[in-house]
Amino acid sequence: MSLIQNEQAKLTGTFLNGTAIAALVAGTIAPFASLLYGVNPPVASPVGVVASAGTLILVGVALHILARSLLRKLKQ
Repeated sequence: MSLIQNEQAKLTGTFLNGTAIAALVAGTIAPFASLLYGVNPPVASPVGVVASAGTLILVGVALHILARSLLRKLKQ
């Protein structure tokens, strides 16, 4: 890999990791904060909220793993 390809891989990895963090926050903190503070009570059942939170957590973890595997390919 050339220097340019390394930088492109790093930028892509950073983007994927940022997206993973956003998915984790959206899947965990947002629903529980909404329930805790009573802001916009969920219309869906609690099972639906937990299922959607679990899905977003899995998406976040998958994106993070993808970013790590992409960055493992970097060469010096």
